[in-house]
Amino acid sequence: MSVRFTDINEGGSAQDGKIANEIIQSYNEHLDVLGGPGIWPRIELVGDGTDAQDRTDWNVIQWFIEYNAHEFINHVDGPLKADESGFLFYTKPSWRAAAGLNAGGFQRSANGVDMFYSEAQGTGGNIFVGDVRGPWCFTDLQKGLSVLRHTPKTYANHSYATKSSHGDAGNGDGRPVCVADWAVQSWIPDTGYTQYYAEASFSKYHYWDGSWGRWNANRSRAKNIISFAAGLPGRVLDVYMVGSKSGASAYAYWDFDSTGIVQGKYGEYLLDVPAIGTEYISDWLSDIDVCPADASLFPDPASTAYKFPNFIGSQLYAAKWDFTYQNDLP
Repeated sequence: MSVRFTDINEGGSAQDGKIANEIIQSYNEHLDVLGGPGIWPRIELVGDGTDAQDRTDWNVIQWFIEYNAHEFINHVDGPLKADESGFLFYTKPSWRAAAGLNAGGFQRSANGVDMFYSEAQGTGGNIFVGDVRGPWCFTDLQKGLSVLRHTPKTYANHSYATKSSHGDAGNGDGRPVCVADWAVQSWIPDTGYTQYYAEASFSKYHYWDGSWGRWNANRSRAKNIISFAAGLPGRVLDVYMVGSKSGASAYAYWDFDSTGIVQGKYGEYLLDVPAIGTEYISDWLSDIDVCPADASLFPDPASTAYKFPNFIGSQLYAAKWDFTYQNDLP
């Protein structure tokens, strides 16, 4: 569980190796969750009794945060975009605002008294040779790292299964036949899909009693898998679901199971799901064994033509990281 960064304003020294190491460890952890060293190096912790004034790595950490803030989900203003079409990510300005930093960037000073900001002065740079590395450098980094908490995670198919039933009652109503057939059918394993769906198709014949003829019902369910590198901080997952439909005009979107999931808009599906170790495998998604042709899910259609009402669900995963050091939001 995260603990707060040491508060320099409560007696800590800005040059204290412990305070420096908290920031360095947090930087390394943030680097790891983005995939590890690339152009950004890992930074070794300072030794016992080392004066952090002698370190020159703060420039690297400042640039890393500013360059990579957009890789993190803006959970302060989001986590979803205003139109709920996907995740809202930080921009440099929105990250600075969320962290409580000046809009001009990190604080800088050449004498420890007169302060300016990296972008406000037009220098286009962060901490510089000759700058004083005072408490403001450390507190700004604590703030900047603390609001970078959530990242998106891609997933792949782990398991997939389908179930179908049919009902053709001649000149009668095929719906009850379809529902009864569903009860004796089994889930059939399949592969290659990460989405799931539910659909019902039907055709009305103009018999003397106005009854429905042929009905079909189909469902699928899926398990997803997410991989994590070894040694990453603890995390939980938030899962967001979006509803969609087939592109063909003959298909209609239908929320068969009253999930509240809206077409084209992501909504909360599962929150704070533990994801321990290097592999997370979801439970069955849409593990609902109710025939889509059931009248309780889908009322009598008004049309006499073939229709294929359907719901197709896909997910977004957000990893909420439990970094070792993390201040509360400002």
